[in-house]
Amino acid sequence: MKPAVITDEIDQNLDRALDVMLEYGVRNAELRQVYDCNVSAVDAAAVKRVKRAAEDRGVDIVCLSSPFYKTDLPGAPSSGSDAGPLHGAAAQGFDEQIAMLRRLIDVSAELGASLIRTFTFWKHGEYTEDIEERIAHAYREPARIAADAGIRLLIENEPSCYAGTGREVARLIERIGSDAVKAVWDPANVVYGQQPLDRADYDAIRPHIAHVHFKDACYDAPGASRCVLAGEGFVDWPEQFRWLQQDGYDGYVALETHSTQGGKEAASRNCLTTMLRLLEETS
Repeated sequence: MKPAVITDEIDQNLDRALDVMLEYGVRNAELRQVYDCNVSAVDAAAVKRVKRAAEDRGVDIVCLSSPFYKTDLPGAPSSGSDAGPLHGAAAQGFDEQIAMLRRLIDVSAELGASLIRTFTFWKHGEYTEDIEERIAHAYREPARIAADAGIRLLIENEPSCYAGTGREVARLIERIGSDAVKAVWDPANVVYGQQPLDRADYDAIRPHIAHVHFKDACYDAPGASRCVLAGEGFVDWPEQFRWLQQDGYDGYVALETHSTQGGKEAASRNCLTTMLRLLEETS
């Protein structure tokens, strides 16, 4: 398993984030916000600046952590407002998503990334079989576009979107039926959604995992979820890493701190230290 960092968890100033990563020997970066701009909206000058910053430090850009399909699903219930964070991206409607994806693919080609993180639409009500089929249908054109470009789309289990557990993402990916669509496994998001985090959920998504996000979460009461420093929440990361190793997973594990305890950079340093130690103990 290869360590990576979502850079804006350290700092939106990419140069600062990359320098901190290098202190820990990490040379794989995932981009979400860079220089105060979401990666879905960076212009040509910003892309060149990102590329230069990474190349000067010998860092590889491995994934674009995009907000693709963080929007309302046509024909599904809607509250008229966003159900979760966009991390600096402007809200865009369904009809604007394919243009966003094509731009992300262009940025990926420029930066050498082969993975783009995606979602399953804002959740406004029950995740029914009809909703699942609508989402699968919505992914078929993006899957074809990604396959033609040699890119993989990674669906993240996200509680503010329809598919929030390993089981739900696995079932959706199997319905989509494209090798260009795989999964980001984020066990802390299962906890954040206050759903059971068990071996069965992991086993369901495991055949589809092509990327992993590392953070921790807990909850004190219904609807009172929060992210915490790694090791202080409900995710048994040593167990998760053992399962991944036993199953032969050799992809990236990307730090996604989310906790800001002690300050954003300090929390990310704390969690990165924990992540690297656990990866070392598992290897």
